[in-house]
Amino acid sequence: MFSGRPTAGRAALAVSVVALCAALDGFAWAAQIIDGSSIKNETVTSAKLADNAVVSRTIAGGAVTTGKLAGGAVSSAKIAGNAVTSGKLAGGAVTAGKEHSRPTSNRRKTFITGS
Repeated sequence: MFSGRPTAGRAALAVSVVALCAALDGFAWAAQIIDGSSIKNETVTSAKLADNAVVSRTIAGGAVTTGKLAGGAVSSAKIAGNAVTSGKLAGGAVTAGKEHSRPTSNRRKTFITGS
């Protein structure tokens, strides 16, 4: 294939191929050893995350619990229409002391407030 002495171009190509392989192997190695358990709490902040990096499809079921939500993080203005239905509420989650109604145009809606 190549005859004679190696030229600078061939040497540069060989070095770049070796560097590419090493770089790709490094990413694979990092992906194998870095997981959620090896990341210290509070080291990944919202400022370090790309826009839309955390969306519903990337969150494990049951990962977001009441204790993990900041006060006021969930309000009626942030909940999509019909997102909360009786089938999604735990038994006894809504009691007379936790609900109130307010008129919205010609309809009345029931809003659930935090306890």
